[in-house]
Amino acid sequence: MGRRPGGGDMLKSVYDCDDDGIIAVGQTQADMVKATYDPVIAAIQALAADHKTQHENGGSDEIDLTGLSGAGGFVYRGDSTEHDFITASFTRDGTWRDIDLSSVVPEGAAWVYVCVTYRASAVDKSFNLRENGASNAYNVASSKAQVVNIYRNLNAWVKLDANRVIEYFGTDGTITDVFLNVRAWIM
Repeated sequence: MGRRPGGGDMLKSVYDCDDDGIIAVGQTQADMVKATYDPVIAAIQALAADHKTQHENGGSDEIDLTGLSGAGGFVYRGDSTEHDFITASFTRDGTWRDIDLSSVVPEGAAWVYVCVTYRASAVDKSFNLRENGASNAYNVASSKAQVVNIYRNLNAWVKLDANRVIEYFGTDGTITDVFLNVRAWIM
């Protein structure tokens, strides 16, 4: 049998280059990665610095989207300190109901990202969200309880109507707790 490459060829001159008694493969790989990415990182930093000098106020100026088709953007609401809507806000009777988000979401928002936390007292019970007025079952965000009395989350983007209303559906009284937080929106 011949000797295969890498089979028992642990040469000190290869694996302990600096004679410190430590196998240097990890160092060698780290050095190679650093050598590869350091110039890339430096180039990105240089571009960013150059970009900032080309803008008013060092790049902190606002961008005016007036007149652009579909102008707007993503707005992250930040870290909520309390729920926007609690259990008493929801009728859980197996019927699609409206929930008005205008107290949280500004006028002109087109989409909303919500996090619903709920608990059900029976398995196979669901909480669902959809665009107001929608009737197609394929465009529904849904979460189904698989274990009794365990909190579940439903995170979803839902299209808003002009009045900032969406629809929800909580299966009959078995959905015991519901909390909804608006996390973000798109203008």
